[in-house]
Amino acid sequence: MAAKITTIMAEMAGKNNLVRVGLALGGLFLGALEYFLSRPKESTHLTKLISKLIGSWDLNLQIYGKLGNTLPEFVHPFAFALLTMSLLPGAGRMVRGFICIFWLVIDLSFEIGQHFGQQLSELIGTFIPHGRISGLLSDYFVNGTYDRMDIAAICSGIMFAFTISELTTRGGTKNDSENKKQKTIRRLQKANPDRVVEAGC
Repeated sequence: MAAKITTIMAEMAGKNNLVRVGLALGGLFLGALEYFLSRPKESTHLTKLISKLIGSWDLNLQIYGKLGNTLPEFVHPFAFALLTMSLLPGAGRMVRGFICIFWLVIDLSFEIGQHFGQQLSELIGTFIPHGRISGLLSDYFVNGTYDRMDIAAICSGIMFAFTISELTTRGGTKNDSENKKQKTIRRLQKANPDRVVEAGC
């Protein structure tokens, strides 16, 4: 068990995994700049909280231009998919794909939910006890704006995250190699049913 934990820690500290973490954190930083430098302090609950601590800043610099309208929607799934994969550095392509699908569903659900904000707000009030969490969810869906470009940005962010995961997994993982070997063995067995193909072939 100790040896396995040591191996996992070594993989997490590996160069390729650190690249994933660095790109994810860099993406989150760029997204945060959009909120702090280009959008009103009322745009998110986090910026509201910070404005109470340091005062209003409403710089309205528009540092990314029109790109800033969809940048956060691109960055969120991109960064969180990569951060999740960095916690499982030895994961094969299938697991990494599942991670990407998971974050895709999460982000798309929240974005599409804004299109049905009032209905969802009523459902939240019915099934979730009144409190801070239910209030935050209701505010998000009611006050948020559904945009098809945000949908495109979310999908692009996920595809880019998966591409980065492929590029930072040179030659595939051990799981990928083992799956590939097993597929080759099964294919040879079908082609030669009377021949016993050993795993070492």
